[in-house]
Amino acid sequence: VALDPKSGAELWRTPSKTIFGTPIAFEVEEQGYLFTARGEVIRAKDGKKFGEELVKFRSKDRDWATFNSPILDGDRLYTFRGQNGTEGDVYQFRIPETVSELEQEGLKQVWHKEIRKSRYYASPIIVNDLLYLFTDTRWFMVLDKTSGELIYEKRLEHMKGVAYPSLVLAGKQIFAGSENGQVTFIQPGREYVEVARSEVAEFRITPLFSGNTVYLRTKEDIRAIR
Repeated sequence: VALDPKSGAELWRTPSKTIFGTPIAFEVEEQGYLFTARGEVIRAKDGKKFGEELVKFRSKDRDWATFNSPILDGDRLYTFRGQNGTEGDVYQFRIPETVSELEQEGLKQVWHKEIRKSRYYASPIIVNDLLYLFTDTRWFMVLDKTSGELIYEKRLEHMKGVAYPSLVLAGKQIFAGSENGQVTFIQPGREYVEVARSEVAEFRITPLFSGNTVYLRTKEDIRAIR
């Protein structure tokens, strides 16, 4: 659904099957588009949809099970999805250089890799040449963003509960958190280097890092931590 930001009036409405991740916006020749976690391309000005869903679901009864948001890196779009025990997938698509190519031929799939069969509540991030993912069961995974090759994966055994918050780059370190209130800061790179651990109250929300302050919505309150 598109709304006028001044009046709130509805501008258009386009059918899209259930998913939980927020679409991401991108531009081609100053024309705006939306890319959903199902791999749909929707023109921002009128809601027109181009092509079919690009993400393939092996479990048809779980085709809603996409919880995180796609990410944009230059002219590449990445989307991730998974279901415990049955499927795990990551896709890279290239955005064409012209509107006519995009609307006539669609996005170009560069690669598709099968990854750990888990739910991915946390939205991933890219730092330099690497993709970072975090599963619901606290597997921290690093992939080469160009090839999709798995660099390493490590279970964060010291953390408990489900990992709902998205990964965030906090200064030069990657923040990873779980609902029990446990936090780990990890140095980006091709080897696992843990920088620090912390523990706060129970939370599921992704924190906001601003300067030297982090704002965190716990289950009971909102906190500012320096």
